[in-house]
Amino acid sequence: MSVLVQGKSGVLAIVAADIDPNAVRAGIVKDPREWRWCRYAEALKG
Repeated sequence: MSVLVQGKSGVLAIVAADIDPNAVRAGIVKDPREWRWCRYAEALKG
């Protein structure tokens, strides 16, 4: 499923914050920074 996300700048950050932990929830990795396709570490940099 695909969803187009538009709106205020904070909307994308909220969506990304929900997507990034999915690999952790699935038990694939213990830390989101370990997931190859995760932008979590970049988001922390600001």
